[in-house]
Amino acid sequence: MSSVTKWKFEVTNPNALLRLGWTKETLKAGDVVIVEGPRAKDGTNFGMGRTWTLPDGRQVFGNNPDAVR
Repeated sequence: MSSVTKWKFEVTNPNALLRLGWTKETLKAGDVVIVEGPRAKDGTNFGMGRTWTLPDGRQVFGNNPDAVR
């Protein structure tokens, strides 16, 4: 049995997300994704979602891709 941990992630504004490859269909309720980026300094389950790996293996960015490794 697996457990679920809820996280909240911050990304850039909607217009910039469109330019980074996001659409209304990029994520759907229930999708399992891998998010990379720094965690909040206070250690809570909040962070800046820089790189998002989608269920099909594609990657989209949550902010300027130049800031990502």
